[in-house]
Amino acid sequence: MKGPLERRKYIRLSSVFPVSFQFILPNQPNSRVYQGFTSNVSINGLCIEVSNLDTYAQRSLRNPQLKLRLGINMPLSSRPAQAIARIAWTKSIEGPFAQEYLIGIYYEEIERKAKKAIFAYARRVRNIPRYIAALTMVLVALTCFSLFHELKIRYENRILVAKAVELARKYTQLEQKIYRANDEEEKLEIKLKEGIAREKELQGQISGLQGAIKQTEKLQSQRFHALLTEKEQLQQALNRLGAKKVSLEEQLSGLLQEKQALTTNLSTVKQETQGLKDSTLETMHHWLKVHQVKSTGLLRSFEGDRTLKDWAFTYDQALGAQVFTIFGDYQRAKAIFDFYKVRAKKVNGGFANAYEVGRGDVAEYIEHSGPNIWLAIAIMQYTNKTEDTRYLDLARSIADWIIAIQNQDREFGIRGGPGLAWFSTEHNLDAYALFTMLQAMTGQRRYRIAAQRTLTWLRAHAYNANGSGPPINRGKGDATIATDTFSWAICSLGPATLIEEGMDPEQIIEYAEDNCAVTVEYIRPEGTKVTVCGFDFSKYTHLPRGGIVSAEWTAQVIVACKVMADYFLQNNDSQKAVVYRQKADYYLNELNKMLICSPSKTGQGQGCLPYATAANVDTGHGWRTPKGDRTGSLASTAYAIFASIGYNPLSLSR
Repeated sequence: MKGPLERRKYIRLSSVFPVSFQFILPNQPNSRVYQGFTSNVSINGLCIEVSNLDTYAQRSLRNPQLKLRLGINMPLSSRPAQAIARIAWTKSIEGPFAQEYLIGIYYEEIERKAKKAIFAYARRVRNIPRYIAALTMVLVALTCFSLFHELKIRYENRILVAKAVELARKYTQLEQKIYRANDEEEKLEIKLKEGIAREKELQGQISGLQGAIKQTEKLQSQRFHALLTEKEQLQQALNRLGAKKVSLEEQLSGLLQEKQALTTNLSTVKQETQGLKDSTLETMHHWLKVHQVKSTGLLRSFEGDRTLKDWAFTYDQALGAQVFTIFGDYQRAKAIFDFYKVRAKKVNGGFANAYEVGRGDVAEYIEHSGPNIWLAIAIMQYTNKTEDTRYLDLARSIADWIIAIQNQDREFGIRGGPGLAWFSTEHNLDAYALFTMLQAMTGQRRYRIAAQRTLTWLRAHAYNANGSGPPINRGKGDATIATDTFSWAICSLGPATLIEEGMDPEQIIEYAEDNCAVTVEYIRPEGTKVTVCGFDFSKYTHLPRGGIVSAEWTAQVIVACKVMADYFLQNNDSQKAVVYRQKADYYLNELNKMLICSPSKTGQGQGCLPYATAANVDTGHGWRTPKGDRTGSLASTAYAIFASIGYNPLSLSR
């Protein structure tokens, strides 16, 4: 049975919605309410699927005067759409459990808005598979694009890192060749001077013989011929010396030309290295950014070592915050400070050495003085640059906690932490820097007193004046060599204060180079080998592992050398300023050889530095280097940035 509705005009739906209906017949009361579900929908009507119709309903369906009162329950609609409809066709189907009926109806009375809404919904439902397919295609395309973009970034970063390392190697080779050329030039010049002196000596002897010959012309023939023979021999020696002199001059000229070519090549490499500097710094900065967790604001301290992958060391957070401050990335720096200001749980009044990076829980229930001081130093550097004082109270509270520890010692030394017996020179150097910064920024007398007390303690217990051990001790009564105490003494106190206190900053640098500088073969993650000259954690000859280069501690020495260069430049000693600037450039170039691509997917191959040239070995100070040959280190990467730009974290930058 067909009516004004053609079935081909219906939209077949993959889902249904309920329809309530009543039969309306002339001169008969309304029937009971039946419940059905839509099967097809058109703009002017729909098909209702219903089961278990009673005898009255089956008979009524055959009445041509029959109308239906509809209540169409649209999904997500606040009320059913009301309509009066007539039957266009019916069809009965044998179902598995009961007789089923399909009733095609067309609207006779319905709100225009409701009719459009019903048909629009049906059309949306029909198109959902198309939308899903299209969305899937878009997502696949975006995934492919994202994967391609990530691979491209990784490739570009690998190229950048490889080029930086290759330039560093080439730089070292050229410098070594120039050094050998200078040495050879010096030897040739000495030989040439000796030849000229000998030539003058021979010429003088010949002149003397000529006079003697004239005086003895009247003497016997035998004596006369003997003098002539001696003269000829001297003349021959003079001729040979002249030929050798010409040869030396030619060698010297060739050497000077070779040296000029080497100098030109070195200048080119320096320019290329300088051109890469900004890109390399930015890739290291980006590496830090992608390792900041949004939920806490903390930075992962290491990647590549599974045991440490979720740890955020407080000292490292302080370094990361300073990198963000340097780059004007203030929101990221504030995220770190906000964690410590609002969320971080304290242990014995101080912040823990490490927190879990994702949840912010305490990861290491130890609260050393040093990491707390460094956090306060980072706040001071941020405050100094931005003039944003919202975290200054946090820095003061840390300083007050440290002063309370200081006051527990009759000599006002700062112990490693509450209840600990040992004193660290490093911690006291850090504290001196912090107290000096707070005194300069707040003008408060207590910080000046605390700084002076710390300086007195350092003079008494840190500096070794007798020359029998390291110039700076690792701690009170502890003459173990620790390279970072050498560099931090210069960076914290400054060369001028060291000299005033009877400490020799040049002796400190010289001792570090003589006892802690090592040259090692570093096997890069891709398998290539490079020779790196840098600084060990201690005197490597005291350890069975042999020498290793610490990227962070080498960078600290570089910063110290740049501090020395600036000091001598300000004191009109340009010669020494050049010497320390050259030292800094040399070790910085060596450090660049350790630049690696980030090993994690998050890092996208960005440049970073490992903790050291060897994994899982004893540093000589109570901890081991991280596991894994491709472990990126936040501290190493941050300090490499400091070294590259000459930033001293222990002094407020001007």
